[in-house]
Amino acid sequence: MHSSDPKKPVPRRVKIKTILPGLALCLTLASCQGSDQNISTLWTNIPGILTFVDHFNASQKEWQLIVDYRDDPGRALRTGPEPDLVIAKDLASSERKDQMSDLGFLFNSGSVSTDNLYRRILTSGEQGGQVRLLPLSFDLPVVIFSRSALPDLPGFSLSPEELRDLNAKFNAGIKEDGRRLAFSPLWGNAGLQWLSIQGAAFHESFSGELEWNSQSLNAAAKWLSEWPSPGRDAVKKFQKKYLISDVTSFLDSGRIQFYPSTLAEFLSRPWDERKTLDFRYIENKGQLMATDDVVWAGIPNRGSRLGAARAFLRWFSQAQVQAQVAHEAHAENPRLFGIAQGLSARADVNPLFAQDYLDLKGRLPAKDQLRFWNPLPPQWRTLKSAVLFPWITAKAPDGVSLKAALVKLRSQNSLRSVSGQP
Repeated sequence: MHSSDPKKPVPRRVKIKTILPGLALCLTLASCQGSDQNISTLWTNIPGILTFVDHFNASQKEWQLIVDYRDDPGRALRTGPEPDLVIAKDLASSERKDQMSDLGFLFNSGSVSTDNLYRRILTSGEQGGQVRLLPLSFDLPVVIFSRSALPDLPGFSLSPEELRDLNAKFNAGIKEDGRRLAFSPLWGNAGLQWLSIQGAAFHESFSGELEWNSQSLNAAAKWLSEWPSPGRDAVKKFQKKYLISDVTSFLDSGRIQFYPSTLAEFLSRPWDERKTLDFRYIENKGQLMATDDVVWAGIPNRGSRLGAARAFLRWFSQAQVQAQVAHEAHAENPRLFGIAQGLSARADVNPLFAQDYLDLKGRLPAKDQLRFWNPLPPQWRTLKSAVLFPWITAKAPDGVSLKAALVKLRSQNSLRSVSGQP
């Protein structure tokens, strides 16, 4: 097994191949000639994790991972044989965690310490007093802007109130010609994140349904509806007409003042593409809310060849491994950022990224500043696209109309099930 000594360099990688769903093919590696108990199968739909699998397979001869791509690994766990390891988003629901084994071996062996992880994110991976999912990476919402347009913008974060005031000032200085607009929290489907930042607290109920803090949701929805703008229809029209490609030119030319993005999206741009831009986190009362797309790792209950899966998680959990592999991946492809296009769930790794991204130097939030989403229902992606995004852009969103939209969706799904429709 690969040594856990963090001082040892990560070996240069060799290219691996991804196998198609349902196929159990051995990679063309010398170690595959040994016992198949030394080979574990990984289900994932996270391209950025393949670099780490690649390095792991090249780092030692005892264990090997083969990668089986699945469009939705969490949903695929419901039927058929289970893999030995799953790395994906949307795994933190009770249903998914019930399908996972305890990862206590990582903490008992000292491979991972709770002191190194963002505690609030680790909690979402726990169930029944056990850690069922290990958080690997996460992202943070930001707004991007032109350095030349706002050269003296202080700090590294903005509150919703500060952003609103900047926008109102920008909009007051332009004519209503429909060709310039400061910013809208509805652009880029960012409205849901803004509701979360202001305490909507979307979460999974005991019955597996979607719930929220009604008082905070209604207040946040009212805040969205009162955002200084020429009206929702005009905002939608502006986005559809102009913001359909890279927004850099619109920021640099002063057509817009800010645009919603994420830290990973911003830093995934090569320097030549972002050198005129800057970013600010969005904070509320000193707290920053992460996005809802945490990357998790879990070992399914019915996995049968767990040796390589466990060895990979021990290896991956080392700070030196994460930092060096991310650094090498970025050197080969400037569009690759961090851990699977996100910040590491290990807080001590993220400051090391500043060697490749000067934008991060001195601008990483403290551990106790970060808040993370509560566990969400397994159908969260469907609920977002089919219910939440349309509801947010409605003229008068509130908790009552959201409940009605969810009831309607459940009714439609029930009818499809009865009629045999997909």
